[in-house]
Amino acid sequence: MIKSVIISGNEYPATVALVQTAIEAEKNVLVSISEKKEAKTPENGALTYPWCKNSPISARSMLLKAESSFENLDCGFIFFDSEDFVSKFEGLSLENISRANDEMLLSIEYLTYEFCKRFEMTKKGLLCFVLNPIHSFADTMRNPHLSPNISHFSTLTSVAQAGFRSFAENISATASVSKSYKVLLLEKGIESRDEFAKWVISFADSYSDSEKIYTGKDCVKWHHIGAKLPASRSFFGH
Repeated sequence: MIKSVIISGNEYPATVALVQTAIEAEKNVLVSISEKKEAKTPENGALTYPWCKNSPISARSMLLKAESSFENLDCGFIFFDSEDFVSKFEGLSLENISRANDEMLLSIEYLTYEFCKRFEMTKKGLLCFVLNPIHSFADTMRNPHLSPNISHFSTLTSVAQAGFRSFAENISATASVSKSYKVLLLEKGIESRDEFAKWVISFADSYSDSEKIYTGKDCVKWHHIGAKLPASRSFFGH
């Protein structure tokens, strides 16, 4: 069972449901928060880390803080909540392009690198990419059943969401071959945030405990509530 986790990607309080569920499941939790002075912080016992998103050193320091605070680090949750990002990057401007790249792509790549490096070294660990997607404006052109309300769309967020999805799938594919650690791709549907968070923590626990591993096309599949663990195949290839 997972004992210690980092919850990052979007900053708290966007991750509040996941943080609270992990605390209730008696996990040791470190959650990233904004580096701004007025940043909101959890009051449930979770440790916090003010994350400078455009700094690779800050990403490394986040893991070091978790490792020094907990006996071990079992799991990382990298959350991409498009609903949270869309209000921050509404317009296509030079300023937004730079900020969006730092906050939605570069930061996640830095953090993923640190998780992968650590888990490859220890030959264990679970990295979970968690996606709460939105429809893009282009999606409404492809599907007439979607409402084309442009106020609910952000070009930069939609592009970053596609980048996050592709990045996560390729990290998962690589991990399934190396077998040094496990990766899960988890996607929210129409369920509530609380329902989704409870399933995410439970499913991650089950997959971490299992000797089974997703391989082939299953390793790049995004799982939703109701997903089952893969049929028998040892994580260590036995």
